[in-house]
Amino acid sequence: MPHLREYYRILGISPKAGIAEVKKRYRALALKFHPDKNPKNPKAAARFREVAEAYGAICNLRSRHPVRPDSRPEPEPDHLNKAFVRKNLNKFFGGDTAPAAFPSFGGPDYRYDLQIPFLAALWGLEKEIEFRRLIPCHSCQATGMQPGSYYRDCPACQGRGRQRTSPGLLKIGALCDNCQGHGKIINRPCTVCGGQGHRLELKKHRIVIPPGVADGSRILINGEGGEGFQHGPPGHLVVVVHVEAHEFFTRFKNDLHINLDISFAQAVLGDSIQVPTPFGARILELPRGTKSGQTFQFPGLGVPSPDNGHSGNLVITVKISKKSSFSDTDLINNFLEARTESK
Repeated sequence: MPHLREYYRILGISPKAGIAEVKKRYRALALKFHPDKNPKNPKAAARFREVAEAYGAICNLRSRHPVRPDSRPEPEPDHLNKAFVRKNLNKFFGGDTAPAAFPSFGGPDYRYDLQIPFLAALWGLEKEIEFRRLIPCHSCQATGMQPGSYYRDCPACQGRGRQRTSPGLLKIGALCDNCQGHGKIINRPCTVCGGQGHRLELKKHRIVIPPGVADGSRILINGEGGEGFQHGPPGHLVVVVHVEAHEFFTRFKNDLHINLDISFAQAVLGDSIQVPTPFGARILELPRGTKSGQTFQFPGLGVPSPDNGHSGNLVITVKISKKSSFSDTDLINNFLEARTESK
């Protein structure tokens, strides 16, 4: 077995090099001399094994005796940890070890799209929704297997979890489609859930939409998603709120905007007009000489903030209508009569 100093020489690094530099150098040399890249070069294959052995020996020693700055290298290890070499080859090249058979994992998150009226988004509401979710199969206790059944090696990959397709010393292959890379399959799947370990159920849930919710807002309901596999934690239910458009009001942040048509006489002489708001009608006093496009505000009659409860404003933009009406004529005549009587 080579001396430890020889291992550092093989990798071309100093004994004082950090572990990050050791890994970087190993990866570069391993990629250079990999047998798959040099199928007809036995010297490259031998060099590749030499590099892997040196890297395994150095890392095995570093795990027990970390190298400190300005320290001498530790004595040569008395044996080579081959399991460590194999582990790191798999890490860098996707080797032939398969993941543990059917581990537990969390359930999926569900999305529910909820459409609500414009004014309901301002006032808030409670609503009961229905959705389908995954629940554990009680027949197999969420294992996916019939009672008394067991796991067996996948026949497609012989329990490795990967398909061996690459030539050379290191067999690199894609995950097995038959067992999804686990290397194991269920001997007798549950007849109720088909081996899935869960089934669909129609679930009802009552949710509270806060006042002032905006279009596209998401409400997270913990634990109401799909059930986890093999006793993993359940997922979440994400309710996406879609607010319908309104024929009269338009929202911009927490302010409500409306466009209001007025007559020429109302603009010139002024008037008291009723303005619809989400909280009832309000009287707007138009001053004399109001211009088209002029804006007025009702503070606090906008959208309430879901965060602090403070409401925005109702912004009214007036527009002078081109057409006159009988009410305009009456308004002008009344104004002229009142001015004559006052003289």
